[in-house]
Amino acid sequence: MSRHALLVSGGALRGPFSVPIIEHVWTQHGPPEELGGTSIGALHCAAISGGDIDSMRKLWMSVDDRRQMLSIPVDLFSGGLADGLVSMKRARKILRRNHIGLRRKIPVHVGIVDAATGEVRQVPLTGPYDRVLDCVFASASLSPAMEITHYWWEGKKRIGYDGGLFEVLPRAVGELGAGDRVTAIFHSPITAAGRRKPTSQRNVSTAWGMLGSQLDDIVDRAVLERDMPYLQSLADRGVIVDVYAPESWDDVGPSWTYDATWRDHRMAAGDRAVARGPIRLEPRS
Repeated sequence: MSRHALLVSGGALRGPFSVPIIEHVWTQHGPPEELGGTSIGALHCAAISGGDIDSMRKLWMSVDDRRQMLSIPVDLFSGGLADGLVSMKRARKILRRNHIGLRRKIPVHVGIVDAATGEVRQVPLTGPYDRVLDCVFASASLSPAMEITHYWWEGKKRIGYDGGLFEVLPRAVGELGAGDRVTAIFHSPITAAGRRKPTSQRNVSTAWGMLGSQLDDIVDRAVLERDMPYLQSLADRGVIVDVYAPESWDDVGPSWTYDATWRDHRMAAGDRAVARGPIRLEPRS
């Protein structure tokens, strides 16, 4: 019997883009046998691992403002005050309130960089609920800009941070062969035309803008140099590889900009991606 792995990339607050795509893939192919996510992708995979495909949309529809999830102390360039440290404590409360990752029926691995070794690890979401949430947030923490986060590896508590700084897409698919299927979802464009970024989105006048612009550059390189070659290697082995991504940066906007309007805009872009259909990677001869 063929296996299906769903891999969801990092993307910060662009996460709503992938919601309708994941819902579509779930409806079309049924629940996948494996889930892998990095950063916001880790959150999405944790959300659906219990079998409730509606949990992602419910979560995002309950968040209308970035400050409900994240906060930063001072806008270093404009000097404006915000609320508290660069912290994900608010997001953690929201996940707890929505029981994200509490009950897991589908195996989930999340991409985390070990702070001590620099190794990218595919960490399983197992154990008590607090440990599960620790791993989800370690996969989403941008060191050193954010608070120190921990994850659990071989029974030990370790410091980790966002795996997307090295591999935007997790590698948690096990051994796949001809006839198996991988669906990969990116929160950034993957075509040459789509990657040309509008000047309006290179906003470095605020700390959030600077963080987002730097992150986008890192992600762009990782997608081109690591993630797409990895997916192509799977296709070369006969794995069916479908890739969904925004058509352009306009579809998803700046990574740290978020409000209800941007949420709905990104979900609409996800609907358009579903209508276009995936990019199917063909094996090289």
